[in-house]
Amino acid sequence: MRKIIRKYYPHRQIPDTEERKQTLAIAKNYKSPHEWIGEREKTRSLATEPDTYEFDVNGNGIAAEFDYEVLFKLTSHFVHSTVCALDSHMGERYDVFRVRAAWVPNKHAKFTLFNELAMVSKTFICGFRAIRQDQPEEILAEMHNKMQSYK
Repeated sequence: MRKIIRKYYPHRQIPDTEERKQTLAIAKNYKSPHEWIGEREKTRSLATEPDTYEFDVNGNGIAAEFDYEVLFKLTSHFVHSTVCALDSHMGERYDVFRVRAAWVPNKHAKFTLFNELAMVSKTFICGFRAIRQDQPEEILAEMHNKMQSYK
C-alpha cells in the first residue's frame, strides 16, 4: 500500500498509526505476506481447524469441513480462472474477449441460491448462539424449505 501511495499519491502523507506499527511488528513473525498460515492448503486448513467457541456433543470443536468441501470448493470453480468461470463470458470465434454481464438461466442459479441460503442460515445460527438467543425458527424453516426446492 505504501508503494501505491508513494507512486500515485506522492503529495499525500503516509499514515503511521500505532495500529500500523503493531501490525508490522506481528508481521515480522511471518516469512511471506502470502504464507501466513504455514499450510499448503490454507483455506482447507482453516476450515478443518476445530472451533474454540462451538462444540459437538463429545466436546470437540466443530469444524467447517462440509462448508469447505461442498460450498466453497464447488462454488470456487465459477470464480477462479477456470473454464467454468468463463462460461458466461464466451463470445463467438475471433471476437475480442470481454467480460459480459450475461445471465445463463438455470445453469448455476439454483446452486448459487442454495449456497447463499446455506451461508445465511449458518450466519443466523452462529450469531444467535453467540448472543444466547433462541434461534429464529420461522426464518430458518423458510430458508430450509427454499433450499429443499433447489434439488
